[in-house]
Amino acid sequence: MSDEAAGDQVEEYANARKLVLRAATREALLKSGKTTNVGEDGLPVSGADFSNLTLKPDHCARPVWTCPDGAIYLEAFHELYSSAYDFLVAIAEPVARPEFLHEYKLTPYSLYAAVATNIDTESIVRVL
Repeated sequence: MSDEAAGDQVEEYANARKLVLRAATREALLKSGKTTNVGEDGLPVSGADFSNLTLKPDHCARPVWTCPDGAIYLEAFHELYSSAYDFLVAIAEPVARPEFLHEYKLTPYSLYAAVATNIDTESIVRVL
């Protein structure tokens, strides 16, 4: 193995480790039950509000919604469903799969499994 190839492997591992650590930190924060949202009655509301996030210009042509908390939603009725499904099964864990909208979750274990099957971190970030 050349020095350049070994350097690329080390960099790929470092990138994957950063991605997994970020996901683990985010998941631990969500499990801790800390909330910053306040309902109309002044009481804390669990869950997340992503209504302030900007959408990509071509969001109508995309079958996947990716949230900062690691949740991924897939429209089962979209024409790109089968391609998106194949990718999501490789990188995320299914949470719920009702008829029209499937929910997946990025977890440290699912990201380790994705990297183990030679899906590089740049591809994961680019596709999502």
